[in-house]
Amino acid sequence: MRATSLAALAAVVLLTGLTPIRPAAPAAASTAQTMAAELLSWINSARAKRGLGTVRASSSLYSLASKRAATLASKNALSHDAAGCLTCQLRSLGISYNLMGEVLASNNYPWGEESASVVFSSWRNSPMHWDILMGKTFDTIGIGVARSSNGTTYASAILIDAPGASATKATATRTVTKKPAATPAPAAPPPERRIRRAGSVLLGRIPC
Repeated sequence: MRATSLAALAAVVLLTGLTPIRPAAPAAASTAQTMAAELLSWINSARAKRGLGTVRASSSLYSLASKRAATLASKNALSHDAAGCLTCQLRSLGISYNLMGEVLASNNYPWGEESASVVFSSWRNSPMHWDILMGKTFDTIGIGVARSSNGTTYASAILIDAPGASATKATATRTVTKKPAATPAPAAPPPERRIRRAGSVLLGRIPC
């Protein structure tokens, strides 16, 4: 009877897929969101230092950039075309723009802040990419980061000049009655770093 019960239990386990598993690792999506937030902070800090308005985050653009990064990761390919027709995707989401640009990057540094730092440094060290990210016309951004099965990081940043919007510039106020409240300093961009490993690749363009 006991043997029969054990056999029945084994059958249930096999049929339902309840096989013993290891505890799940922290979700990669959470790390990707943190990396994207770091990249946005570094980009806006760099823009502020140049007297440019900060670009605001768009949930729609973030979602699209994340999907494009995930597509590149699934294909292990870095190409605007491999990620799909960006203008078509923007149109399908009902996102209007006067001007649009996208920068891509990939590297095989450890997933997390180190990889995000390399993405940012790669963009900063490329005049073409930096011109897009520091473009004074752009006011809205979406950033997506994904990791491929072989551990390569793929990143996409989509910037647009949205109709009726403008980049936000910090304004200083003064009063004769009391000292202005201290304003927290923006997050400092990571220091410049040389790319030590193969696999750090960049792509950027402003489509017609």
